[in-house]
Order: sequence, then C-alpha cells, then structure tokens
Amino acid sequence: MVDRQQDLENLQEQLSLLQRTSRFREAIELATHICELTRQRFGEVSKNFAISLNKLAELHQTVGDYTIAEQLYSQAQAVNEGVPLSDRGLTSAILGNFFAKIRNSSKNSTVENSDGLSDGIKNLGKIFLSKINSLGC
Repeated sequence: MVDRQQDLENLQEQLSLLQRTSRFREAIELATHICELTRQRFGEVSKNFAISLNKLAELHQTVGDYTIAEQLYSQAQAVNEGVPLSDRGLTSAILGNFFAKIRNSSKNSTVENSDGLSDGIKNLGKIFLSKINSLGC
C-alpha cells in the first residue's frame, strides 16, 4: 500500500514538472492516468478522486478544451457531494475555483449570453454555489 501511495506521489511530481514546462498535452495524459489510479486506490467517492478530477479539468481548461473541463468540474463536484463532510476538508474550496476559471475562459465559448457565460456554465455555477452555501462554506 505504501508503494502505491509513493507511486502516486511520484506521478504527481512528474505532473507538476510537465505543467511548469508548459507540456500540457503530456500533462493531460498523465493526469488522466493519475485519476484512474486515484479512483482505484481511494474509490469513486473520495476527496482524492475529486481533487484529481479537478486537476484534470484545470489542464483541459488551460489548453482550451472548455467543454471537457466543464464536464470534469461537474464530475468532481458530484464526487465531492458524496464525500462525508468530515472528510472534505478544503476540497470544496479547491473545487470552487472552477466557476471563476470557467467564467474567465468563457469568452472563447461559442454559445454565450450577453454577460459572456454559456447557459451550461451558468447552471453549473448556480448548482455549485447553492451546494457550497448549503454546507456553510
């Protein structure tokens, strides 16, 4: 079990290096692998899996894959909702960055409203904010 945790930590260090060197497509491949390993190691309803999905979403957003990023952020939020409150820690705050990031990136979206946000992004943001407010975060 320690070897698996060390393997994940090593992969996360490699991921950080790829990000620092702007090798985002390679980083996406590695982050996808990390998500799968994290899911296997900690389960589909764990803060670790939610965080790994969030990281993958950030990478997709960085390269302009906004639809994929939005789907992954939504999946990360759904996973986080299943995590017991006592285990969430700062996970909700970490996942909370998606709304601001997607809002800043939505100008590249093809379906926008007058405020620059697509309906899907608006709905996702409203759902997320209502969940955060209901938790008292």
